[in-house]
Amino acid sequence: MSELNGCDWSWAMPKTLPTTRKRWAALIQKDLAEAAKAIVKTGIHLIKAKEVLPHGEWEPFLRNDLRIQPRTAERFMAIARHPVLASQERSRQLPAAWGTLYELSRMEAPALINAIEAGEVHPDMERKDAANILRLYHEGYTEPQERHGRPRADIQATPGVLAVLRTLTSMQAAAHARRYAGSEDFRNLIDEAACWIAEVRETLDEQGGA
Repeated sequence: MSELNGCDWSWAMPKTLPTTRKRWAALIQKDLAEAAKAIVKTGIHLIKAKEVLPHGEWEPFLRNDLRIQPRTAERFMAIARHPVLASQERSRQLPAAWGTLYELSRMEAPALINAIEAGEVHPDMERKDAANILRLYHEGYTEPQERHGRPRADIQATPGVLAVLRTLTSMQAAAHARRYAGSEDFRNLIDEAACWIAEVRETLDEQGGA
């Protein structure tokens, strides 16, 4: 049967339908793996598009052509940049929701591999499960610090992001921006810094409301 309630399923059906539980499992596992791969491919294509689009066209491209927010694009790209999530060998072990994969992208590769091999990361997990693993990861790998009576956000900035933040908060920020305006790497770091700041703000808001 290729139709149900008027839906045409012929495009999705294999030439020969599986007849055993094992073969159905293999087919559906492949479907799930392809879904996770599609998310990674989206991130890779976004990264490459950003590299080649002329300056000033990135946000109009996202908002008008793709109808997605820049922050959403950044999250797809973060998934694609993660060595574990971008690995084809791991695709069958990963969830197929981009929001869940984004949460996992915030873990270092060795810790994520450990979580996969321990069965904590699996195709059926939801975003809340990934967020809980991420919280436990940060609690285990960061030391709580107090600043002005409030806990800091457990989000780590890369050295490149910290360098950009130091530059942009200096008295010579405008001069640096003009000097490096044509540098794609510098613009990418600024975007990464903006995402990092947004994550810190979110975490602080959550902690403040707790």
